[in-house]
Amino acid sequence: MIYKWFDHLKEQGYGTVAYVIMPNHVHLIMCLLGDTDIEAQCTSWKRFTAKRINQALGTRGRFWQEES
Repeated sequence: MIYKWFDHLKEQGYGTVAYVIMPNHVHLIMCLLGDTDIEAQCTSWKRFTAKRINQALGTRGRFWQEES
């Protein structure tokens, strides 16, 4: 599932420098576009991935922790 997200980011023009998928979280080093606000971007990524993961698991509600 997370690999589909990386494909989505690539389509949006983001560069994935490095990543590590842990049992319960992900570490990313990304190249952001222009003067993108990193906090807003993280919120967007969390919203996108939480929706897809919840769909795959058949669950609803909060998926990620609030802090980044």
